[in-house]
Amino acid sequence: MNRLLKPFLKLPNTFDNLKKGMVFDRKTSVNLYFQDESRFGLKTHVGKCLTAKGVKPIVKYQHAFKNTYLYGSFSPINGDSFVYEIEGTTSEIFYKYLVEFSNYKPEEIKVIVIDNAGFHSEVV
Repeated sequence: MNRLLKPFLKLPNTFDNLKKGMVFDRKTSVNLYFQDESRFGLKTHVGKCLTAKGVKPIVKYQHAFKNTYLYGSFSPINGDSFVYEIEGTTSEIFYKYLVEFSNYKPEEIKVIVIDNAGFHSEVV
């Protein structure tokens, strides 16, 4: 069996244990989410300009670089999703994302699979 798949063999038992504890925590459901973030931005660029031979082109140009980050979680079980827009990728920002995500459907226990980004493991 592939080494990467071994941790997933314990998932059914983990979900069963979570369901047993739901009554105590007043939770009504358990859901699995996969989380990732992406940067979307604008970077202006001036390419080639056509002019007559020997004439220097005059082009108005204003350098601009603006971006935003979208943090999102998706559940392949029921198709549920949560998206959070914020500027940057730091451990504090990721913590804010987790707080907002926990407020989304507070009656649900959320199991989140994340990647190995450095700011994920440094959560306060």
